[in-house]
Amino acid sequence: MPKKLPICWGLSLTLLVQCQSLGQKKAEEATYTLAQLNQAVKELASFPETRHASVAFYLAPAEGGAPLATYQPDLSLAPASVMKLFTTGAVLNTLGADFKFETVVEYSGTLDKAGTLRGNLYLRGGGDPAFGAENPDQTMRDLAQAVAKAGIKVVEGAVIGDGSLFEYDNTPGSWSWVDLGNYYGTGASGLAFRHNQYELLFNSGAKEGDPTQLLGLEPNLPGLTHVNEVRTGAPDTGDEAYVYGAPYSYARYVRGTLPPNEKKFKVKGSLPDPELLAAQWLSQALKNQGIKVSQPANAQRLLLAKGQRAELQRRRVTSVASPPLRDLLKTTNVRSFNLYADNFFKFLGYKKFGYGNTHNASKALVEYWQAQGLNLEGFLMEDGSGLSRFNLATARQVGQVLHRMKRSPLFSDFYFSLPVAGKSGTVTHFAKGTPAENKVRLKSGYLTRVKSYAGYSNLPTGKALAFVLMVNNYTGEDRLMGQRLAKVVGMVAGLDLAKR
Repeated sequence: MPKKLPICWGLSLTLLVQCQSLGQKKAEEATYTLAQLNQAVKELASFPETRHASVAFYLAPAEGGAPLATYQPDLSLAPASVMKLFTTGAVLNTLGADFKFETVVEYSGTLDKAGTLRGNLYLRGGGDPAFGAENPDQTMRDLAQAVAKAGIKVVEGAVIGDGSLFEYDNTPGSWSWVDLGNYYGTGASGLAFRHNQYELLFNSGAKEGDPTQLLGLEPNLPGLTHVNEVRTGAPDTGDEAYVYGAPYSYARYVRGTLPPNEKKFKVKGSLPDPELLAAQWLSQALKNQGIKVSQPANAQRLLLAKGQRAELQRRRVTSVASPPLRDLLKTTNVRSFNLYADNFFKFLGYKKFGYGNTHNASKALVEYWQAQGLNLEGFLMEDGSGLSRFNLATARQVGQVLHRMKRSPLFSDFYFSLPVAGKSGTVTHFAKGTPAENKVRLKSGYLTRVKSYAGYSNLPTGKALAFVLMVNNYTGEDRLMGQRLAKVVGMVAGLDLAKR
């Protein structure tokens, strides 16, 4: 493990002297002036790794008002996962913290007195990203028992996973090929299942360059094939294996490296067809319950015109509700869970325009934030998670979202959905040894050569600040850039606004 860098690391000679003149105070006791913070941001943009990059910074009182400090705040940049602030803020204010998604079991056709269903049984998704995530076996057993209780003994048809709430293309065309097959690139699903993920199990070799052995999958996915090109990496290199494959394609490639001497090492991939897998699991659970199903499970993702859903003439059997939205938001922001954010994104498109596709979702989110008073010139939203490099936002626009949420009646649910610097989620190791540690709640964003941070800092005086820091197209090591950004965030947390 690298040694923890001192609080004064990365500052200019002038700032270094000023910082060291604080004596041997602990990092969390250090204080800074706005002049020092402004100088540090300018210096951040002058390092060799950022000299040709784009840097933006915004700092203002949390409720809004005149900014305290800015640096290129109106530059359109790729925000990475900081885009989730736009998504989670909008979905929280639109649906409410207690809102629950619903997944429904229903049937078509006729059910006679003997218990024979002459039709299909449908598992209709309602946009719940957490369906079947915790205990999928128990979830399906409960549904099968409810079907049996409804008097269905034979299904002379199929179990169909209905994901038609959202469009067939579950991933935007602007997502990178390197992301699509991996657990974080699952895309949105009208009927998500098991977080739309599966696991590959590997044994690695003893030394760098040795081949690896692919042992199998959890769960087993019939027909899914993998070409294993993963090699053994150097010691302490970690998981550098990536799954390559398109949605609904059952041909995958796995490339990269894994650490040496590992047994049953898990690499997560994105399910090729979550709707179909959910239908297959329910079909098997019905059979285990003693209910005969005559046809193989299938999936439906047809575009349904607005109002057509009411004409399906299906009868409801039972349903499963998601955890309340406030709990789903914590998963979204603390873990930076793309599936959750993208499902929220498309659900808002469905709610406003009757169908959950990328176009409707983007339009719904833009109209929502414009109605909140945001100037969205230079803003583009290709997804709800920030995984697309086509997303654009300015630091000021992100800051405006933080201001609007601070004034929202649901602010506490939004605030506590953000991880704590140096303590939780994606920022567990960020800003340790700075005044931000354990004090600042913020959302992180990362893509290759992109780092962003935005959130709230509560000063000892009781004043709350909203800040945004974004860097695009830097060179050099990610670790080094993360340390430099952490120092700026630490200075935000250590501001003494009374000092000049």
